[in-house]
Amino acid sequence: MYEEAENKVGGWRDYREFEVIKKVRESDVITSFYLKPTDGLAIPEFVPGQYITVRVQIPGEQFMMNRQYSLTNVSNGEYYRISVKSESMHDNPDGKVSNYLHKEVSTGDIVQLTVPAGDFTLKEGTEPITFIAAGVGITPFMSMLNTLYKQESLRKITLIHAFKNRKLQAFADELSMLSRQMHDMTINFYNEEADVFEENYKIGRINEDVLKQLDQNGIFYVCGPVEFMQIVIQMLYKLGVPKDKVRYEFFGPSMKIETVTEKV
Repeated sequence: MYEEAENKVGGWRDYREFEVIKKVRESDVITSFYLKPTDGLAIPEFVPGQYITVRVQIPGEQFMMNRQYSLTNVSNGEYYRISVKSESMHDNPDGKVSNYLHKEVSTGDIVQLTVPAGDFTLKEGTEPITFIAAGVGITPFMSMLNTLYKQESLRKITLIHAFKNRKLQAFADELSMLSRQMHDMTINFYNEEADVFEENYKIGRINEDVLKQLDQNGIFYVCGPVEFMQIVIQMLYKLGVPKDKVRYEFFGPSMKIETVTEKV
């Protein structure tokens, strides 16, 4: 993947310096970083759903650290956008980098990036698409949805996104705008703590009854915490959705989908 991306127009090998040109708070725990190459040259196009690796030198740490983050904007050849969740520092190595980015990295600072990579990507076609996300699992879907919007896609699109409360919800306004302007897009937000009572907001969690109401004939993309994914994907299989129509990505080490059977 990296070799292929390196050979694209604007591609590069290993790491390249990028400047943070904008930093936007999306929720209490998710912040977007807009990144532009310091050399002023072009950057390669990416496929919606791909990620980049960010490398930083954190003061006091012996070694440089790198983490992977989904690209969340439409490919434009000029800058990348990533949207980073601030992870808990307790027994969580991801917390070191995410908290450093949130608290210490500002507009004008420099980070190092690899070329975009990853195969959890938007597939072309005409069949309906259902995106199912929990928490920060919404991030890879943002580049997919923004690309479908740019393409003026006529596909039927459904998004369901679960989160604990509105303070933790990212991209609410952006997603609402997309749903209004896309040809055929439906969104439903599942609000566990029931602190939002507006159109498109549902109280509770995603369960089998919710999934039964979806178009079973299309393709499903699932992303979120491991247990959430295991349960949702099992329920989709139970409802008769073919395995080749269910696509998913783990934010961390891959695990078996068949290991959890509790309700979401």
